[in-house]
Amino acid sequence: MTVRECLQSSLLGFILLTHACHARLDDPLTTVLTHPNQEVRRSAASALAIRHDEAAIEALGAALRDQDVVVRNIAVMSLREHAPDRAIEFLIAALNDQTSRAQYDAARELMSIGEPAVEPLIAALKSGALAGRAAAVELLGNLKDGRAIEPLIDSLKDADQDVRVGVVRSLSQLKDTRVVVPLIHAAQDEAPEVRLAVLGALSQIRDPRALETLTKGLEDDDAYVRAVAVRGLAGLGAVDLVLSALRDEDPDVRSSAVASLGELRDSRSLDPLIHAAQEQDSVVRLEAVRALGQLGDARAIDVVGLALKDRSDEVRLTSVQTLQALAHPDGIKYLIAALSDESTRVRLAAMKALGQTRDARAIEAIGLAVKDRSQDVRLASVQALQASAQPDGVKYLIAALSDESSLVRLAAVKALGQTRDARAIEPLQRIAAQDQTTFVRREAERALAELNRALQ
Repeated sequence: MTVRECLQSSLLGFILLTHACHARLDDPLTTVLTHPNQEVRRSAASALAIRHDEAAIEALGAALRDQDVVVRNIAVMSLREHAPDRAIEFLIAALNDQTSRAQYDAARELMSIGEPAVEPLIAALKSGALAGRAAAVELLGNLKDGRAIEPLIDSLKDADQDVRVGVVRSLSQLKDTRVVVPLIHAAQDEAPEVRLAVLGALSQIRDPRALETLTKGLEDDDAYVRAVAVRGLAGLGAVDLVLSALRDEDPDVRSSAVASLGELRDSRSLDPLIHAAQEQDSVVRLEAVRALGQLGDARAIDVVGLALKDRSDEVRLTSVQTLQALAHPDGIKYLIAALSDESTRVRLAAMKALGQTRDARAIEAIGLAVKDRSQDVRLASVQALQASAQPDGVKYLIAALSDESSLVRLAAVKALGQTRDARAIEPLQRIAAQDQTTFVRREAERALAELNRALQ
């Protein structure tokens, strides 16, 4: 190893070289900063960081694109402290870096710099390469500085559709009424991705001026655009237009309309939603069942209950959840029927829903579920019986003491200890003496003591 290589391998060596070669354009540190060894580059960056001459600044600016995070951190800290304006310049240049991590770090630093970075970022909208323009657009949206509105509006004409999509999203983040009209014009963009972003932004802004544009969106060639237009119209309370989307040929659009009608909770939606609950597409049926629950109209109970016969597990599960949300006495019979469903998820949801009702009519069905093939359902059955506090549930809790699962037996023991029912004493004594699991036996002893005190 040469003397120079030895010097270059240590921070002390670099400091010595720095003083020897200070401010020289052929400074070896600027060359060594590209060394393949990251430890060498870190030492070089550290040495350059204590210098403030142009050669050091340029070298540190280039180091912002280094593959090593330590080198990048040394460079950015030095530049932000000693050359803040140049730091912004270099960081914006680093937004074009092909290494995603370096680009991310540069964006993070610019966000940290904040307001002083706005004007340079605006300039980058015109002069930067594609990656840099896209990053500048996103940063200006995140910085939420009003000075960026007009430049971003101009960038709606950018040649790249991904940049235009980013512009739309950033404009929506600025939450300024000046962006509405430009966004309305941008809804004519040739790229469906841009139109989709525009209608999404207008849906969030909820400005009445967008009503006509959103209405035209229902006729767009792209189904995703139409689906987003539906959500935007719902946000403006245009119930009739949302209802018209139920006739769309695409199921995604129809499901968007159905979900929107549920959120609008307009009584005019009842019959169309009942019809939608029986249509061919399972997602539309699912959304219709959920929307009927949101309407809260008791006339929908039977339709929601019939959905428990749907061929889709997800629709049946949603039916149970909707019946639970409606909390209507007429829904109990359907929840009881759901305890026989082939899907464990549906049976479990039905059990939990019945447990919350504490309806005496459900006790037998809940009790019989202590023999369900699923441990989760059996455990939920025991918990539901405990919550109901019905005397008729005691015999089922006693039966659960023979369950193969120690968790179910434990839950049954705890529930029996709270019953204040003398029928539980002998079974609990047997469990306290014979159960194969220690913590179940101990809980049975505690439950017996509690029960005996309650019966005295």
